[in-house]
Order: sequence, then C-alpha cells, then structure tokens
Amino acid sequence: MKTNGLGWFATVLLVGIGYASAQGPEKPTAPVDSGPIAARRVGEILKFLASDELAGRDTPSPGLERAARFLADGFKAAGLRPVGKDGSYLLMYEQPGVEVDSTKIALTIYTRPANGEQKNQDEASAEAPEQATKLVGDVDVRLLTPPRQAFARSGKESEALVIEESLAGRRLGRAASRKPVLIVVDEAKSALWKVCGGKRQLFDSPRMQRAPWLLVRAKALPKGTVTRIDVKVPEPQRVTLKLHNVAALWPGTDRAKELVMFSAHYDHLGVKLPRRGDWIFNGADDDASGTTAVLALAEAFAKHKTKLGRSLLFVCYSGEEKGMLGSRAFAENPPVRLADVVANLNLEMLGRPMPGKQRCCWITGRDLSDFEQVATRGLKRAGIECIEFAQARGLFYASDNISLVRKGVVAHSISAGSLHSDYHRPTDEFAKIDLPHMTAVIHGIYEAGLEFANRAGRPRYNERGEEMLERMR
Repeated sequence: MKTNGLGWFATVLLVGIGYASAQGPEKPTAPVDSGPIAARRVGEILKFLASDELAGRDTPSPGLERAARFLADGFKAAGLRPVGKDGSYLLMYEQPGVEVDSTKIALTIYTRPANGEQKNQDEASAEAPEQATKLVGDVDVRLLTPPRQAFARSGKESEALVIEESLAGRRLGRAASRKPVLIVVDEAKSALWKVCGGKRQLFDSPRMQRAPWLLVRAKALPKGTVTRIDVKVPEPQRVTLKLHNVAALWPGTDRAKELVMFSAHYDHLGVKLPRRGDWIFNGADDDASGTTAVLALAEAFAKHKTKLGRSLLFVCYSGEEKGMLGSRAFAENPPVRLADVVANLNLEMLGRPMPGKQRCCWITGRDLSDFEQVATRGLKRAGIECIEFAQARGLFYASDNISLVRKGVVAHSISAGSLHSDYHRPTDEFAKIDLPHMTAVIHGIYEAGLEFANRAGRPRYNERGEEMLERMR
C-alpha cells in the first residue's frame, strides 16, 4: 500500500475504521487444507516473501528482484504460460533513477589521544599531535542517504553529527540535513549495513539531503578524541532503473481470448533506520499476503479440472509503494489487450482480520459496478461473507486497481483485513498473520474467479461508475 498522502489507508487514518455487517458467515464445514488452497502452501509462500532475507522488497533492490524471480519460477513450475514478448514471465519497465557507489567514499577521522592514554599530564591533549585514520569506502563506511551533488567537507567534529544506529531513528531530522551524519553500526547485526554495500540504485528523490548520511563500522573508528572529520562523497550518477512486473497466463477454452485478471503488489518499504531494534519492513500483510494469494491461486487453477471458459491472467506488480508505478506501467504497455480483460480482482492485505471478522472480506468501490454481486456468489460458496467497509469507496482510487480502471477495465480491490497497528511498520511480520483466515479468504477468491471465468456476461460499470470514468477522461 502506498506511503504518501494518497495511500491505501490514508482516509482511514483521518476518519477511523468502520464496519457495517450482519452476523458473520458460517465457518466452512471442511478444514482449509481440504479445498483447492492449502494453508501449508500459503504459509510457505508468505513466509519467504516476508522473510528478512528479502530485506523488505524495496523498489528497487536485490530483495525485490529475488522476489520477482521466485514468483516467475512459481508460475513456471505450475505450468502457466509467460506473457512477455520475449517469452518471459518478467515484464520490464523503466524509471529514472540514480546510482550511488559506497566504494568511492573518502572519510578521514583526525584524533588526539584521550587523557588516559597520555604518557604524562604535561602533554595536554589540545597540544598532542593529531593522528589521521583513513576509513576504506564500503569496507569501513557505506552510504545510507546520498547528497544531491558531490559533497566534500573538512572541519571540526562539531560540523558532523556522530550517532549510534540504535538512536538514529529518533534523533535525526531536518537539523541534520546541512551536516554530514556518521551513523555508527555493528556490521554483524545491522540490516542497513548489508543493503547499502557497493553500488546500488535508487529513485532520484527530493528527500536527498545537502549532506550525506554515512554508515560507519564501529570497529573501524579510531580511539581518542575526535578533532575533525574530512568527508568526500561523489555525485550520484543518473541511470535508468529497470524494474519488473511478473505475469503469467492460464488458458481458457471457448472464450479463451477473454481474461479474468488477479493482481497484487509484491514490493514494500525495504530497510530503514531501526525502530525499537528492528530495521526491516517485512510487509507480510501489505502486501505479501496479496502476492501469496496470486501465486497460490495460479497453482490451484492450474490443477483445476473443471472447464474454464475464460483465460486467467496473474500479475504481480512492483513499485506500488512508490506511486503505483508497476500497475501504471502495465496499463500503459500491457502484454494483452485490456479490452479483453473482463474483470480485475486486485488483492490487498488479506491476512489480518478485525476481531470477530474472520472469514470476512470487503470490496472497494462496490457501488460503481456489479463486480461485487458476481464475486459474492463464489465467496459465499467458500463460507466468506462480503461486508461493508466505511472507506471502501474512497480506497477504490488508492490501489493498483485504479490503473486498470483508467483504461476502462472493471477493476476492484478485495481486502480481508484492516488498518492494524503494524501497518507500514517493521512489525508487519509473518508471525502475526492469521493463516486459517487468509487461506479461507483465498479459497473464496478462487470460487469468485470461477464465477467470473464461466458466467455468460461480463461485469459492467453502472451509471455511477460510468460517471466516474467520464471524470477520469
């Protein structure tokens, strides 16, 4: 879910959460592992996508690309067809960015011996000769936040801010933007240290400071009283970021040219300064849960023996947290005809229900089309109740479905959770997912997919929906 003011749950933050529902649905009579979606498999996928080793799946990052390869391999293993022009499951799109290089950093720290290290008291520390210690870029020091342009400064210690990593998240702010910041890390434990090594690519962000923020290995710091610090950091180099959506197709039969599309975003927020000792924003619910559902559904439909009239398209987007970049790129350069997409079921945050709302879901923009009426037929078969959510109309415009809506596709997001206290925090982790609930909801979405794939007619926008589309043109 997006992090800026237009994000998925921005409205909820302001006006609170509201549900309107009758009594909850009856629980499925069969265990969740007896249907087409197995909780064990759901857990396997989700646990990997939300693992620390993917470092929060930031766009761009090695962890994000590793997740993309995992999804592509999953689609291939299930027997789905690639839809890329080159026969690939990866759909590449480009964005402007910068490349920074920690190996090019030059940092020299000048010290004088502390009083306890002097041979006699006659050697006043102010008069003791300075000792220069040159730290090796990338080995001893890495770039966290690049400056807007090349940066060089030589001056007193007071002209740089030196701070322990565990305290940096609370103490850094605008006051630090004009001076270099040295964040002292334990390289064996710091997730930031691991992701900031060597050359890495970033979005060219207005958040870049005038002065750099540097990670410094604690064991590399010299002993004694720091008198001055020399810093040199090269200018970020302009590059073209090559990002990927992941997509695959399961063919239908008599109406194979028509498509029912399942989608979710697989990126999250990456690694940031620690909050209460945790650096990694795992994004288990937002939106590893939705991405897990897309892959689990693809695997289940590939094993499905009942006739599917329409083909099924499965898409996982990157860049949602950076402004829905992946879905916008997909909509602008689709690998299929968007006119053939009869419905898009976009999946957001399926793993954390409100208390008492297990086996419930809600749909954004429900009053704009007959999408919900079609989906509900399948959801009910799996024991999933489709309930009202107070902000569902507004949130229709705040997730990846809107990129398809702008092209005229009937596209809605389905969620089965809420704005919990771990939303966009490092604590959104696998251990907090309600796996039986999530598996049951995915089963419901599976049944809803059957409805869209096999019914005679296509879902349509109603009069309100048509007015909405007209305003977007």
